[in-house]
Amino acid sequence: MIYKQDYYQGVAVLQVIGDPRYVGIRKHEWGFIVNGNIFFLVKYTTRPRSPWRFTFTQDELNRTASIIGSYQRLVFAFVCGGDGICALGWDQIENLMGFDPGWIAVKREMVPAWANHRGPAGGNLFRRAELSLGSAL
Repeated sequence: MIYKQDYYQGVAVLQVIGDPRYVGIRKHEWGFIVNGNIFFLVKYTTRPRSPWRFTFTQDELNRTASIIGSYQRLVFAFVCGGDGICALGWDQIENLMGFDPGWIAVKREMVPAWANHRGPAGGNLFRRAELSLGSAL
């Protein structure tokens, strides 16, 4: 059986291997290791329209903390239904959320850009994100 998660991870991995800087990728228990020094994680939602919300549990944050020092870069790919992918480095996520459980919402605006904010209580933190997965590598 092919699981839904496999489809969404596959879409993100295809973006990575299409990048000219791509050298290699291997599966890890929690994600993928790209070019030997980038840890790559995929979160997805099947919701068809913006805004898309991606939750970070304490367990996910603890796992992330356990691998931060082992790789040059940590990148999360947020697969937004069939609309696209927004990629953020861990430094950007930490800037938005700190190290507390919560969520990041990704929104498609009228101009071709992604916007991200955090806040279960309608937080007012608002930042622009990188536009493509390749730019996060």
